[in-house]
Amino acid sequence: MSLQATRRGDSVRAMQYLRRALELAPGSAQAWVLLAGNLASMGDLKEAEDAFARALSIEPALHGTRFQLGLLQLTQSNALAAESTWTPLEALGAEHPLYLFQRGLRHLIRNEFASCIADLRAGIHRNTESAALNRDMQKVIDQAQRALDAAAKSTNPGASPG
Repeated sequence: MSLQATRRGDSVRAMQYLRRALELAPGSAQAWVLLAGNLASMGDLKEAEDAFARALSIEPALHGTRFQLGLLQLTQSNALAAESTWTPLEALGAEHPLYLFQRGLRHLIRNEFASCIADLRAGIHRNTESAALNRDMQKVIDQAQRALDAAAKSTNPGASPG
């Protein structure tokens, strides 16, 4: 019911359903993930972070949730927390999209824009599960490319952007 309310744009009703679901089943990692997503979309980022963390405490193998929590932390300028949150994703292996996405974002944190772009592109190529995540990562690529172009222009003012 919360998903239907969310689709209708009724975030208040969706939150009521989710809170009730968590009263009935506080150990439901999926309910915590849904709550976190709704909280984030409503701009309550600290509560969303707490809800994502709660979901992971119940089910640590929710890799997508782990990635989203790290991304949320990064957008709140907490790169150290994001990197710590993402560390378990390294076990997924270099071919897994979430591994590539987190590695690309780690490069971004260090202003290693070319490596960031390469990893995010590779992650998009391998990610067949979430078009929305691919769109988000493409936006990061676009920003990193602008930063790379600006850096190249400042070191060689006569050069055209790459």
